[in-house]
Amino acid sequence: AQPIFIFTLYNENSACVAGFAILNTIEPYHQHFSLNNISIQYPYAVHERIPMAYAVCISCGFPLVLIIVYTLFIDGLFSHNKPQDAVSGKRKLRGPHRWKDRLWELNCGVLGLLLAQGLAFVITQALKNACGKPRPDLIDRCQPRAGSKDLFPGLSNSSICTGDPHLLTDGFRSWPSGMQYDPILLSRVANANLDSSRPQ
Repeated sequence: AQPIFIFTLYNENSACVAGFAILNTIEPYHQHFSLNNISIQYPYAVHERIPMAYAVCISCGFPLVLIIVYTLFIDGLFSHNKPQDAVSGKRKLRGPHRWKDRLWELNCGVLGLLLAQGLAFVITQALKNACGKPRPDLIDRCQPRAGSKDLFPGLSNSSICTGDPHLLTDGFRSWPSGMQYDPILLSRVANANLDSSRPQ
């Protein structure tokens, strides 16, 4: 059962990568917007304060360190079922788990962490595409044609935009933020894997 479990986790992680790659190529829904809406008139940040690569490292790095430290050193440390030394009769400090068991749990934890991150990206990207909410810097990304005005008493749409198509596409992916899902999914993974069944 254990090889099947690991094989399933690897397949699910691969499916998440493929799913995100597909969703990233899909044009999101473009909500109508008002050129007079000051909440979407922020300037476009060419250089992000926290680049996406850093954000991914932060959201993965801390949970990864926590999983490694817990599974290899802390888990079972305060257990009442510690093995006893045959000579002295005292309980051993390392706890009831063998290193093979700890490495198995570490493997499950790391794969679960990758799965949580993958699901967060896929779910978030799917909702972003479906909702198409404008980002706060949409007007700057849009670069409206000269003389463009809202259709009174209606709104404008992306047909008036002359900006970079790639930037404009991402400009309609404001909600939800991926950070909203990371803590929820990571907490579920921690709950499931830090108390997972160990091989006998």
